[in-house]
Amino acid sequence: MEAIVSNALTFYTLLAVSLGLCLYLFVTLKREIQAGRRKQAALEAELSRVHSGIGEVSSKLAETEERTLQLVAPPPPRAGMNIGTRSQALRMWRRGHTPQQIAAALGIPEKEVELLVKVQRIVMEATTGPLTDSGPAKTQPKGWETPRTDSPRAPLEAPGSAPARA
Repeated sequence: MEAIVSNALTFYTLLAVSLGLCLYLFVTLKREIQAGRRKQAALEAELSRVHSGIGEVSSKLAETEERTLQLVAPPPPRAGMNIGTRSQALRMWRRGHTPQQIAAALGIPEKEVELLVKVQRIVMEATTGPLTDSGPAKTQPKGWETPRTDSPRAPLEAPGSAPARA
């Protein structure tokens, strides 16, 4: 009978240990499930904040797109003076027009016309002598009375001379 008692005691001991272990695993599993649910709730809260942030950014982007559609693109910058405009401006200056009139007629900045006139005066004074305020002096050297019109550099060339090289 001792073998039965010892077997029964062993059996019940093993049964009690097994039940304790099962109880421990059950409680541990419940804790892990609760911790997982807390993590899930925190992640869902973070996800909702991210979604609201994305919504704000999307609305700001839409507002920005609407504002950019309302803006008018600036006109492209005008090209500087080309040789034809330069020649025409110098011709008008020689005829006595003011830089303001030249700028208005040709659609170029007044400061550009003034610079062109200053450069032309320096070049002509270096080659021909002093100039008057409204244009070239009335006493021009021979050949400057009738400028050539067949060359875009006509105001700088005297008849019979070789064309200037740029």
